[in-house]
Amino acid sequence: MPAVPVLVVKPRRSPTRSALSGVTDAALRWFPTLDEAAKVEVYRSVRTSARCNVDFQVMMALATAIATLGLLLDSPAVVIGGMLVAPLMAPLVALGLGVVQGDARLLRLSVLSAARGSLLSIAIGAALTVVIPSAALTAEVLSRTRPSLLDLGVALAAGGAGAYALSRERLSAALPGVAIAAALVPPLAAGGAALSFSANLIAITAAAGVIFFIVGFRPEPEHAPRIKLFTRGFTALALLALAVAVPLTCLTVDSVRAANMQRETNAALDAAILQLPGVRWTRLDIGRSDDGTLRLTVDMETPEPLGAAQVAEMETQLEARLGRALDLALRLIQVTEVRGNGGPATAPAANSDR
Repeated sequence: MPAVPVLVVKPRRSPTRSALSGVTDAALRWFPTLDEAAKVEVYRSVRTSARCNVDFQVMMALATAIATLGLLLDSPAVVIGGMLVAPLMAPLVALGLGVVQGDARLLRLSVLSAARGSLLSIAIGAALTVVIPSAALTAEVLSRTRPSLLDLGVALAAGGAGAYALSRERLSAALPGVAIAAALVPPLAAGGAALSFSANLIAITAAAGVIFFIVGFRPEPEHAPRIKLFTRGFTALALLALAVAVPLTCLTVDSVRAANMQRETNAALDAAILQLPGVRWTRLDIGRSDDGTLRLTVDMETPEPLGAAQVAEMETQLEARLGRALDLALRLIQVTEVRGNGGPATAPAANSDR
């Protein structure tokens, strides 16, 4: 039978698509891939650690107690101890593996474990907060309620690092550091800081799934339901990541604006008191009134009382430097320095360290 020529026609790729494809292929070649025996071992290890058994629940309870007490004590070291003890990252990594393999049973197991562990953590954190009479909103607690895009980036890196360490047995020593970076329990212990915990959960799961895919995990080609679950799972993770990225972006922009405002106001206040010898400010509170006017409340140390005219002039200078209307209120503390050796009394030094 004579050979029949075959013509294969492919659509031309755009330069951008070709570049992305090249980068992806290079990354897949650079990462070490696992053989079948290693993949089976990793799968068993991940599945076993994701089970919500008695050990998992006891460690979650103890981790939450440690993290809650650390938050109330405003002690970062104690909070880190709670992160190290918590096993909550295991079901999230398992969730990423379940998505990559399209494994409905593993997905169900990891979701139930993560949900039970999270609810247990919230309950214990709330109970300790009620029982302890001196519970207050410390800086550690408040820091969990305003996450940013940087926190999302940390969670992505932590999820990828955790999945890669689990897939490479000799890197298991890195897992405690991954647990600290993930910071899953403190948002729950802080009363269920929903946005912070959701961002961590989604980012860790997505990053773990990507790493597992790169090292060789795939759904079985002949198993159509698994491929369908794989596609839907990654689509859902992408949409959820976008959903949490929007409020995180807003919070990040607000934080940057607040930091810029604080810096500009500090500089303007320093310049405004240069004409007042011996005067120094010790605290500045920035707020806004209902009509949007900037409200500045400043604590000042001064050798002599300041008159209304001086305060009005300072307010005018601040408005000119900041380029906006503001309402200035000063809380004055009259200070006189008296030397024990009979030397002359001196006024406090002006701000020199700001």
